[in-house]
Amino acid sequence: MGRLSKEQWRQLKADYVTGAYTLQLLARKYGVSVAAISKRARKEKWKKLQLQETAELLEMQKVEKRKKVKVEE
Repeated sequence: MGRLSKEQWRQLKADYVTGAYTLQLLARKYGVSVAAISKRARKEKWKKLQLQETAELLEMQKVEKRKKVKVEE
């Protein structure tokens, strides 16, 4: 398992706080251990969002993806 860049940790945290992923899925997706994610989440006091906040975050991520696609075209 490798080290993650700051951007990868930011993306992992965004996935974590949505509550949509288990630690095991995040570990597999990003190639780090469950222990590494747990340790960082505790150290940085990551909090999972409530349902309404999760929906808003997912919508913002969709908008960002659309912006990237338009820029690339």
